[in-house]
Amino acid sequence: GADLTTVLYGGAGEVTVYEQPGRLDWDRLPPGRTVRIGGRLAWVQDETPVVVVTEVGDLTVTAIADDRRRVEHVIETLDAPRRSSIGDRVHDSCQRLMEIFALGG
Repeated sequence: GADLTTVLYGGAGEVTVYEQPGRLDWDRLPPGRTVRIGGRLAWVQDETPVVVVTEVGDLTVTAIADDRRRVEHVIETLDAPRRSSIGDRVHDSCQRLMEIFALGG
């Protein structure tokens, strides 16, 4: 789509995760395998880098890494966001920080 993809995660595990609002059109994905990872339906391309695409809540999530086990671990541990817009998610994150530091009561 025309929406920008947002990088959410990267670093020590050398896994990059992108998310984009919307649902997958499973019939239009390129050649690959459809599997279950952590109970979640996912499309996998096993070339290097490994690419896994799945849905989390109302988001399409793509994870990319050289190591398939690392990609699968990230997919298994993804939680659906409470709300999906980036503005709402920033607000929710700030609210959690306020709660952690007891600044919000």
